Amino acid sequence: MNQQPQWYCPEPQAPAAESEHGVRVSDAERSDAITALGSHFAEGRLGLVEYEERVDAAAFAVDRRELDDLFTDLPALSPGAHLMPMYSAAEVARVRKDGARPKAATMGLSAVAAVAGAILFAQPVLLLVIPAVFLLLYVAKVGPESWHMPSERKLEQKRLKAMRMEHKMELQQRRQVRRQQVDDLKSSAMKFAQRSIQNRIDGSSNRR
Repeated sequence: MNQQPQWYCPEPQAPAAESEHGVRVSDAERSDAITALGSHFAEGRLGLVEYEERVDAAAFAVDRRELDDLFTDLPALSPGAHLMPMYSAAEVARVRKDGARPKAATMGLSAVAAVAGAILFAQPVLLLVIPAVFLLLYVAKVGPESWHMPSERKLEQKRLKAMRMEHKMELQQRRQVRRQQVDDLKSSAMKFAQRSIQNRIDGSSNRR
C-alpha cells in the first residue's frame, strides 16, 4: 500500500520512500495538494503569485515527486489544521451555474406539465403545481445538494478541467507561432536561394 505524502495528512510522518516518488498521481491527489496549498496560503506562508504558480504545477503533476517538490519548503500541516481550499468567485459561479441547470430543467418541465394538464383536463387548480415546485426547489432547497451549493470535489474537478483546457490552448498557440516561424524561415531561405541563383546568372551574363 502506498504511503501517504507528508503534506496530505496533518499528522507528521516520514517522507515517502524514494521508490514511490515515481508513482503516478490521480485527480483526487492533485485536488488534495491544491487544498493543502490553500491552507498554507491562508496561513501566510505563500504569496498570491507563488500560490497560483504552485496550484498550476499541482494541476499538471504526473507523479508523486512533482507534488512533493511543491511542499519541500513548507512545514507539515499541524494536527487538526483546517484544510482550506481557495476558489475564486468566478470558479464558484461556474459550478453554481452548472448545478442550477437541472433545477431549472425540473422547474420548466413541471410548468409545462402543469399547464398541459390544466388545459387537457380542464383543471386550473393544476397550475398551483408551478409555485409549489418553485418553493420546493428554490426556497426549501429540495433535491441533491449539488443543485444548491457547489461541492469542493466539483469545484476541484472544474478547476482541473479549466487548467487543462487553458494549457491545451496555450500549447496550440505555441505550435501555431512555431509553425509560422518555420514558414517564415523557409520563405526567407527560398528568397535568399533565388537571389543567389539570380546573382550567379547575372554575373555569368556580365562576364560574357
